[in-house]
Amino acid sequence: MWLLLSLGGAVGFNVSDGYIIALDTTANELQTQVKCHLHIPHVHLFAAINGTRALLQLPTLPLYTRFLFAIKARHDHMQLSSDAMLGCLLSHMAIWRLVLPGTIVAVFEEDGVVDAVSAQRLAILERDLADSRWDLLMLESGQFTATGKWRAVGQIAATCATLCTWQGSRGYLVSYRGAQALLRFAEPIMVQVDALMGLVAAFEPGFRMYWTLSDVVHPSRLRMSTIWDACIKCYLPPGAHLFYVACSLLLFCGCLYCKAAAYKKRGHTLMALWQTTKRAFTLRLPCLGCCYQTCPA
Repeated sequence: MWLLLSLGGAVGFNVSDGYIIALDTTANELQTQVKCHLHIPHVHLFAAINGTRALLQLPTLPLYTRFLFAIKARHDHMQLSSDAMLGCLLSHMAIWRLVLPGTIVAVFEEDGVVDAVSAQRLAILERDLADSRWDLLMLESGQFTATGKWRAVGQIAATCATLCTWQGSRGYLVSYRGAQALLRFAEPIMVQVDALMGLVAAFEPGFRMYWTLSDVVHPSRLRMSTIWDACIKCYLPPGAHLFYVACSLLLFCGCLYCKAAAYKKRGHTLMALWQTTKRAFTLRLPCLGCCYQTCPA
C-alpha cells in the first residue's frame, strides 16, 4: 500500500532513519532498494492501517464523507470514498506523529521503485533547494494538477506560485514543521492524504511545498495507485481536451440511444441528454454506462 521513511545522513537532506508502511511487513523489495541506493542505515517496516481498521473511524467522519462511503463513489479527486483511502491517510498521519524536532522523514508508497538514478536526482534536488526553506518535498513528477501557476526552482525542483493541488504520494520528504502543519489540518478527516498536502500548501501561508520535475521515486506501473477508483474527472486536469472529446462521443451515442428508445417522448429525451451531460463529468469510468439509464425506456 504505502511506504514511509525517515531520512537523516543518507543521500542528501541529512536523513538517517526510514519507515516503510506496508500491509505485508514480512518482506519488502523497496526496503532493500532504499538501503542500497539511498544508503539509509535504519529502514523500519511499519504495519499499514488496513481497510478493516480504518472503518472503525467511519462513525466519526463528517456526514457527507460517510455518504460517499455508502455510495462507493466520489465526484472530486480530493474526496474520501473508500476504506483503503481512509487507511492510507491514517497510516500517513501515524508516521507524521513519529517525526521528531529537527528531523526529516521520507514517505513512499509501497509500489514505488528506487534505483541509482533516484540517488542522483535526490542530490540535484538538495542543490536546488540549498537556499530554500521547505516543509514538504514530493519525490515524484507528473502528479501535479495546477489550478494556478507554478515555477521552476533550480534544475529539477518546482513550487506553486498561486493556487495549486497535488495528486499522488508515492514518495515525499517532510520536515518536523511540515508534519505538524499537516497534522493540524488533518482533522476532521475530510480529504485523502495527497489532497490534504495540496490544500495545506495552498492555504497555509507559512507552509512551503516543492516537488521534482524528474522522478526520484519511480512508478512500478502506470501512474495508478493500488486504490485507484477509475475516476476520469479526478485524474485529468481542467480543460483536458481528450476527456471532453470522449464525453462528446458519449453524448453523441447517448443521443442516438435516447432518440431510438423514446422517439415519442421528445421532452423526456431533452431531459435525458441533460442528465447524461451532468453524469458524464462526475461518474467513474466503470459507471459511464449508467448515463444511459437516464433515458426513458
